[in-house]
Amino acid sequence: MTLKRILKSIMLAQEISQAKLAKRLGISTQTMWARLDASSGKELATGKAVDTLAALDYKLVAMPTDARIPDGAYVVSRNAAE
Repeated sequence: MTLKRILKSIMLAQEISQAKLAKRLGISTQTMWARLDASSGKELATGKAVDTLAALDYKLVAMPTDARIPDGAYVVSRNAAE
């Protein structure tokens, strides 16, 4: 699943709107929308991803590929289908 889709899934699960998340991050709603816009074709920069995940009480972690994925965790991929 792509990072943008993961962020939207977390927001949906936590019932957090783009406006509320933008407020937590101290950015405009328009900037938040642009950050999450999957049709833009742009990947989310690591720093922005870390900040956005932290605002949702998540963190970005690199771990061995054979490690068990904890419940509630997401695996980031380039492909939306994975």
